[in-house]
Amino acid sequence: MATGPGGTSGRYVERGVEAPSSPESLDPVRARELWNVSDELVGAAPAGRSA
Repeated sequence: MATGPGGTSGRYVERGVEAPSSPESLDPVRARELWNVSDELVGAAPAGRSA
């Protein structure tokens, strides 16, 4: 991710050209898996759940 001219952010840039996010990065199942692993590593708990 990069900040471009005029403060543009939130876009992926590859070799100076805006590129789409990978399909895996948009997968809600993979997002949940990443959250769960991160939760285990840092010992945090989602809202509404005790650690």
